[in-house]
Amino acid sequence: MQKEVMGNSANLNKQAIFVCQNEFCLEKGAEGYVEKLRQKMDEHGADVKVCPYICFNGCDYGPIIISYPSCKWYAGVTEDDLDTIIADTFSNQPENPEIERLQDNALDIDPDVRDATVFALKRKIPT
Repeated sequence: MQKEVMGNSANLNKQAIFVCQNEFCLEKGAEGYVEKLRQKMDEHGADVKVCPYICFNGCDYGPIIISYPSCKWYAGVTEDDLDTIIADTFSNQPENPEIERLQDNALDIDPDVRDATVFALKRKIPT
């Protein structure tokens, strides 16, 4: 039986990137991030699913992107950060200052909100 992550039809055996599409993140620049990330993944020939996600409840810190299954949070993401996030997705290297900045931004989000979101992303529900 195929599994889904919160209805986004992301195969749990694959890597995925979730992009907040709530109005606050969209107003802060996230509009178009899903398509841009999909295009960039295709250019890399990467088998990474890019999924829109309605809200991560960190509106003051958006735009927010979360990679799965690592559950790395990136907050305050600009369009210029997309390539850095893609590089981080495929890198085993120590984190660079730009990634640290994006992840430090996410540390300001309520830990209970972050934990609940990670739980939601990891929850397996039947299709």
